[in-house]
Amino acid sequence: GIDGLRWAKKGGSGALIEMMIRVAMLAITHSNLEEVVLSGQLTDDQLKQLSQTLKEATVTPQDYQRCMERESVLTSRALEMYEKSDVDLKTMEFTGLNPLLIYMPDSFWESERKAYWNHQLSRYNEWAELNLKPFDSEESEVNPLNVTASVFVPNMKRAPVQVVYSNSKLTALRIQCELERYKLAHGRYPESLLQLVPDFFSELPEDMMKPKKVGHKGTFDY
Repeated sequence: GIDGLRWAKKGGSGALIEMMIRVAMLAITHSNLEEVVLSGQLTDDQLKQLSQTLKEATVTPQDYQRCMERESVLTSRALEMYEKSDVDLKTMEFTGLNPLLIYMPDSFWESERKAYWNHQLSRYNEWAELNLKPFDSEESEVNPLNVTASVFVPNMKRAPVQVVYSNSKLTALRIQCELERYKLAHGRYPESLLQLVPDFFSELPEDMMKPKKVGHKGTFDY
């Protein structure tokens, strides 16, 4: 299980697809480790090591921000390629794109690229914080007239949902490791997660599935 966590952390291309594979691998590893932790058969040293490895395997906001910056630039370059291309759009096949593109004026791709960047820049602070705003399905994403930009946005919107969900599960398992360590030390589980501080956590981990509020950090229920 620990080897699986370490393997999931490997790779440094910064590509979105690589991060999604990492998240998928973490999900598989988590399901295997959860049963082991709850079995009560691990020693304190094993639980401590596992807790630390889970922490290191978690996708950080910095990892996610760099990944989204990279994907934004690559998508922009793709749109710019069409914008500067002399190829007649009517001679090209667009898989997954609106066939009406062949009737668009020459300025179309520039408009699409600007629409895409407007959307990505509006999300920039959320990338750095990995907060829950991407879960808000009622928020307008891209002007419906920007048909090409809207093809790229949904794929990138799913990414933070999966990352936050994965991080929350890994952090919950970290807490379970420390609960088991507390039980080994005291013969019982604590009455409150606050009793894990400071011997097992310097501060309680944040539950990233809970929306952030000013001056308040969402914690796990116990």
